[in-house]
Amino acid sequence: MDYQNYKKHVYNKLQPHEKHELFYYSLFDPSGWEELSMPPLETIQKELPKKVINLIRRVAKHGSVKSEIKREEKFLRNFVYAGRLCHFTLAAALKGKRVNARPSQRFPDLVIKGREEIGLEVKRLVSCTNLKERIDDEVVKPLKDGKWRQKIKLLLLFPQLEKENPDRIQRIIDGFYLIKEYVKHKFDVEIGILCVCVEKEYHEDSQYSFDKIIDKLSKWIPTQN
Repeated sequence: MDYQNYKKHVYNKLQPHEKHELFYYSLFDPSGWEELSMPPLETIQKELPKKVINLIRRVAKHGSVKSEIKREEKFLRNFVYAGRLCHFTLAAALKGKRVNARPSQRFPDLVIKGREEIGLEVKRLVSCTNLKERIDDEVVKPLKDGKWRQKIKLLLLFPQLEKENPDRIQRIIDGFYLIKEYVKHKFDVEIGILCVCVEKEYHEDSQYSFDKIIDKLSKWIPTQN
Protein backbone atom coordinates (compact mmCIF):
# COMPACT_ATOMS: atom_id res chain seq x y z
CA MET A 1 0.00 0.00 0.00
CA ASP A 2 1.25 3.46 -0.86
CA TYR A 3 2.10 5.63 2.17
CA GLN A 4 0.10 8.65 1.03
CA ASN A 5 -2.97 6.49 0.40
CA TYR A 6 -2.60 4.90 3.83
CA LYS A 7 -2.26 8.27 5.58
CA LYS A 8 -5.15 9.91 3.72
CA HIS A 9 -7.62 7.06 3.39
CA VAL A 10 -6.91 5.01 6.53
CA TYR A 11 -4.89 6.71 9.28
CA ASN A 12 -6.58 10.12 9.12
CA LYS A 13 -10.02 8.50 9.36
CA LEU A 14 -9.32 6.53 12.53
CA GLN A 15 -10.32 7.58 16.04
CA PRO A 16 -7.56 7.77 18.72
CA HIS A 17 -8.45 4.39 20.22
CA GLU A 18 -8.47 2.81 16.76
CA LYS A 19 -5.05 4.26 15.93
CA HIS A 20 -3.76 2.76 19.17
CA GLU A 21 -5.24 -0.64 18.39
CA LEU A 22 -3.91 -0.68 14.83
CA PHE A 23 -0.46 0.38 16.03
CA TYR A 24 -0.42 -2.28 18.75
CA TYR A 25 -1.16 -5.06 16.25
CA SER A 26 1.38 -3.64 13.81
CA LEU A 27 4.11 -4.59 16.30
CA PHE A 28 3.86 -8.32 15.64
CA ASP A 29 5.33 -10.59 12.98
CA PRO A 30 3.91 -14.10 13.48
CA SER A 31 5.91 -15.37 10.51
CA GLY A 32 9.01 -15.41 12.72
CA TRP A 33 7.56 -17.11 15.80
CA GLU A 34 8.42 -20.71 14.96
CA GLU A 35 10.90 -21.00 17.84
CA LEU A 36 8.86 -19.06 20.39
CA SER A 37 6.61 -21.01 22.73
CA MET A 38 4.56 -18.34 24.50
CA PRO A 39 0.79 -18.90 24.99
CA PRO A 40 -0.05 -15.17 24.71
CA LEU A 41 1.46 -15.11 21.23
CA GLU A 42 -0.89 -17.87 20.11
CA THR A 43 -3.80 -15.60 21.00
CA ILE A 44 -2.23 -12.65 19.16
CA GLN A 45 -1.60 -14.80 16.09
CA LYS A 46 -5.28 -15.77 15.95
CA GLU A 47 -6.77 -12.34 16.53
CA LEU A 48 -4.30 -10.13 14.63
CA PRO A 49 -5.53 -10.73 11.04
CA LYS A 50 -9.18 -10.07 11.87
CA LYS A 51 -8.41 -7.02 14.04
CA VAL A 52 -6.22 -5.32 11.43
CA ILE A 53 -8.36 -6.13 8.39
CA ASN A 54 -11.61 -5.09 10.10
CA LEU A 55 -10.16 -1.81 11.37
CA ILE A 56 -8.93 -0.83 7.93
CA ARG A 57 -12.02 -2.13 6.13
CA ARG A 58 -14.29 -0.03 8.35
CA VAL A 59 -12.76 3.25 7.17
CA ALA A 60 -11.33 2.33 3.77
CA LYS A 61 -13.60 3.69 1.03
CA HIS A 62 -10.87 4.35 -1.54
CA GLY A 63 -10.68 1.80 -4.33
CA SER A 64 -6.94 1.13 -4.12
CA VAL A 65 -7.08 0.46 -0.39
CA LYS A 66 -10.10 -1.82 -0.69
CA SER A 67 -8.31 -3.70 -3.44
CA GLU A 68 -5.21 -4.17 -1.26
CA ILE A 69 -7.02 -5.66 1.73
CA LYS A 70 -9.05 -8.04 -0.43
CA ARG A 71 -5.86 -10.07 -0.90
CA GLU A 72 -5.66 -10.67 2.83
CA GLU A 73 -2.77 -13.12 3.01
CA LYS A 74 -0.51 -11.05 0.77
CA PHE A 75 -1.55 -7.83 2.51
CA LEU A 76 -0.75 -9.25 5.95
CA ARG A 77 2.55 -10.77 4.87
CA ASN A 78 3.93 -7.82 2.88
CA PHE A 79 2.39 -4.87 4.69
CA VAL A 80 1.63 -5.82 8.29
CA TYR A 81 4.12 -8.53 9.25
CA ALA A 82 6.94 -6.91 7.28
CA GLY A 83 6.64 -3.76 9.42
CA ARG A 84 5.34 -1.30 6.85
CA LEU A 85 2.08 -0.75 8.74
CA CYS A 86 4.08 0.14 11.85
CA HIS A 87 6.40 2.49 9.96
CA PHE A 88 3.56 4.17 8.02
CA THR A 89 1.59 4.70 11.25
CA LEU A 90 4.59 6.22 13.01
CA ALA A 91 5.34 8.52 10.08
CA ALA A 92 1.73 9.71 9.81
CA ALA A 93 1.50 10.37 13.55
CA LEU A 94 4.81 12.25 13.63
CA LYS A 95 3.66 14.35 10.69
CA GLY A 96 0.72 15.41 12.88
CA LYS A 97 3.32 16.66 15.39
CA ARG A 98 5.06 18.66 12.65
CA VAL A 99 7.92 16.21 12.44
CA ASN A 100 8.72 15.66 8.77
CA ALA A 101 9.06 11.88 8.75
CA ARG A 102 8.82 9.61 5.73
CA PRO A 103 9.00 5.82 5.57
CA SER A 104 11.93 4.29 3.74
CA GLN A 105 12.09 0.99 1.86
CA ARG A 106 15.65 0.40 3.07
CA PHE A 107 17.78 1.14 6.13
CA PRO A 108 16.77 3.06 8.20
CA ASP A 109 13.01 2.52 8.46
CA LEU A 110 12.13 6.22 8.62
CA VAL A 111 13.98 9.36 7.58
CA ILE A 112 13.40 12.60 9.49
CA LYS A 113 13.92 15.72 7.38
CA GLY A 114 15.12 19.00 8.83
CA ARG A 115 18.31 21.04 8.81
CA GLU A 116 19.92 17.62 8.65
CA GLU A 117 18.55 14.15 8.11
CA ILE A 118 18.08 11.77 11.03
CA GLY A 119 17.48 8.07 10.51
CA LEU A 120 15.00 6.22 12.70
CA GLU A 121 15.38 2.45 12.84
CA VAL A 122 12.47 0.62 14.48
CA LYS A 123 12.59 -2.77 16.21
CA ARG A 124 9.39 -4.59 17.18
CA LEU A 125 10.27 -6.94 20.05
CA VAL A 126 8.27 -9.68 21.74
CA SER A 127 11.41 -11.49 22.87
CA CYS A 128 15.00 -10.41 23.51
CA THR A 129 16.63 -13.80 23.11
CA ASN A 130 18.32 -12.79 19.86
CA LEU A 131 18.43 -9.03 20.36
CA LYS A 132 22.22 -8.77 20.09
CA GLU A 133 22.21 -10.70 16.82
CA ARG A 134 19.44 -8.52 15.44
CA ILE A 135 21.27 -5.34 16.39
CA ASP A 136 24.45 -6.68 14.76
CA ASP A 137 22.65 -7.73 11.56
CA GLU A 138 20.05 -4.99 11.25
CA VAL A 139 21.83 -1.93 12.70
CA VAL A 140 25.58 -2.40 13.02
CA LYS A 141 26.09 -4.11 9.64
CA PRO A 142 24.22 -1.54 7.48
CA LEU A 143 26.01 1.27 9.31
CA LYS A 144 29.36 -0.39 8.67
CA ASP A 145 28.39 -0.88 5.03
CA GLY A 146 27.80 2.86 4.74
CA LYS A 147 24.08 2.60 4.06
CA TRP A 148 23.50 5.54 6.40
CA ARG A 149 26.07 8.19 7.37
CA GLN A 150 23.96 10.72 9.27
CA LYS A 151 22.66 10.64 12.84
CA ILE A 152 20.75 7.49 13.73
CA LYS A 153 18.11 6.84 16.35
CA LEU A 154 16.92 3.41 17.43
CA LEU A 155 13.35 2.89 18.61
CA LEU A 156 12.70 -0.38 20.50
CA LEU A 157 8.99 -1.17 20.83
CA PHE A 158 7.83 -3.79 23.35
CA PRO A 159 4.11 -4.63 23.09
CA GLN A 160 2.37 -5.74 26.28
CA LEU A 161 1.18 -9.34 26.20
CA GLU A 162 -2.17 -10.05 27.89
CA LYS A 163 -2.13 -8.79 31.50
CA GLU A 164 1.57 -8.01 31.87
CA ASN A 165 2.23 -5.01 34.09
CA PRO A 166 3.34 -2.22 31.70
CA ASP A 167 5.21 -0.38 34.45
CA ARG A 168 7.22 -3.51 35.16
CA ILE A 169 7.90 -4.01 31.44
CA GLN A 170 9.12 -0.42 31.15
CA ARG A 171 11.47 -0.83 34.13
CA ILE A 172 12.92 -3.97 32.58
CA ILE A 173 13.43 -2.54 29.11
CA ASP A 174 15.05 0.61 30.46
CA GLY A 175 18.11 -1.61 30.83
CA PHE A 176 18.41 -1.87 27.07
CA TYR A 177 19.88 1.61 26.84
CA LEU A 178 23.23 -0.16 27.08
CA ILE A 179 22.71 -0.96 23.38
CA LYS A 180 23.63 2.66 22.68
CA GLU A 181 27.10 2.08 24.09
CA TYR A 182 27.34 -1.30 22.36
CA VAL A 183 26.74 0.22 18.92
CA LYS A 184 28.98 3.20 19.66
CA HIS A 185 31.75 0.80 20.71
CA LYS A 186 31.63 -0.83 17.26
CA PHE A 187 32.49 2.46 15.57
CA ASP A 188 32.13 6.14 16.25
CA VAL A 189 28.53 7.02 15.45
CA GLU A 190 26.05 9.39 17.05
CA ILE A 191 23.15 7.18 18.11
CA GLY A 192 20.14 7.73 20.33
CA ILE A 193 17.91 5.01 21.71
CA LEU A 194 14.36 5.02 23.03
CA CYS A 195 12.72 1.95 24.60
CA VAL A 196 8.93 2.01 24.86
CA CYS A 197 6.26 -0.34 26.17
CA VAL A 198 2.98 -0.31 24.21
CA GLU A 199 -0.13 -1.22 26.17
CA LYS A 200 -2.65 -3.58 24.56
CA GLU A 201 -5.82 -1.79 25.65
CA TYR A 202 -6.23 1.91 24.94
CA HIS A 203 -6.38 4.20 27.97
CA GLU A 204 -6.37 7.88 27.11
CA ASP A 205 -4.45 8.93 30.23
CA SER A 206 -1.88 6.11 30.11
CA GLN A 207 1.74 6.87 29.33
CA TYR A 208 1.73 3.68 27.23
CA SER A 209 -1.01 4.81 24.84
CA PHE A 210 -0.18 5.54 21.20
CA ASP A 211 -0.89 9.26 21.72
CA LYS A 212 1.57 9.54 24.61
CA ILE A 213 4.19 7.47 22.82
CA ILE A 214 4.05 9.80 19.81
CA ASP A 215 4.29 12.82 22.15
CA LYS A 216 7.44 11.31 23.66
CA LEU A 217 8.86 10.37 20.28
CA SER A 218 8.25 13.81 18.75
CA LYS A 219 10.09 15.47 21.62
CA TRP A 220 12.93 12.96 21.36
CA ILE A 221 13.31 13.74 17.64
CA PRO A 222 13.51 17.54 17.30
CA THR A 223 11.76 19.06 14.29
CA GLN A 224 14.88 21.14 13.49
CA ASN A 225 12.79 23.74 11.70
